[in-house]
Amino acid sequence: MFILKNIFRLVLLFLVLTGCSLKSLVIPNLAYIMTEGVDKKLDLYYSEEKIVQSDLEELLKSEVTTVEDLKKNLSELTFENFDPELVARKFSKYYAYFAPKLNRILSKQMAKFTPERQVELLAIAIDDNKTIENRIKKKRTDEIVKRYEFIFGEMSKEQVKMIDKNMHLYQELNKKRLARRLAIQAELKVIFKEEKQELRQKRIESLFNSQIDIEKGLKDFSPVLKLVKSILPTLSKEQVKSFKSKQLIADDWLKAFIEYYTKQKE
Repeated sequence: MFILKNIFRLVLLFLVLTGCSLKSLVIPNLAYIMTEGVDKKLDLYYSEEKIVQSDLEELLKSEVTTVEDLKKNLSELTFENFDPELVARKFSKYYAYFAPKLNRILSKQMAKFTPERQVELLAIAIDDNKTIENRIKKKRTDEIVKRYEFIFGEMSKEQVKMIDKNMHLYQELNKKRLARRLAIQAELKVIFKEEKQELRQKRIESLFNSQIDIEKGLKDFSPVLKLVKSILPTLSKEQVKSFKSKQLIADDWLKAFIEYYTKQKE
């Protein structure tokens, strides 16, 4: 799951940050971009990259209807009816839907790893653990403020103070995240001892899928969602405008995705 979340973040970054003029470049290469995200965590061989990219391309092509539903729900969202907890619950269903499909693609490659590559994979994961440990030990207010500014634009001094005062919520989230990662990594070590590749794949896939617990995720994230809700009334007109602008950009990208992959199916 630590791999999967990085893929989602990478895709979201491209959807929101890149300019509209790049749609014709990014959308046709979305499977490649996602593969790059996988490669950074699994250090794939070129032949494996091509398989992952092909599998992802087929997945994207088959999910036009799901993305249409996502676009519809996004377009119905307004700032006036924006309740962070309700929105998180509504949109988490898409994560729960896509995660098992991506887990199958990931587990198929991980099951092939030799003992040497298994060690390399866990070493990459351990390095990522250290990053999370640092976030637990130190308040990274600036880091969290940037996440808010990604959607709302520049935050005021008062808003930054609100975030800084509640940084313990994010530190607690990271503690839980680290605990989950350590448990997954420990289980992977056990699974990698399985001699049969087919069984390794099934067990890796099952391990990743066992982490898809929307109710637990929402419960863990609830304090942060409440913080977001408390910040909403303090937003200026310009910040609300930024929120609506990002929503329109995301809608525009989903529209481009639907148009492109609809043609690919013809």
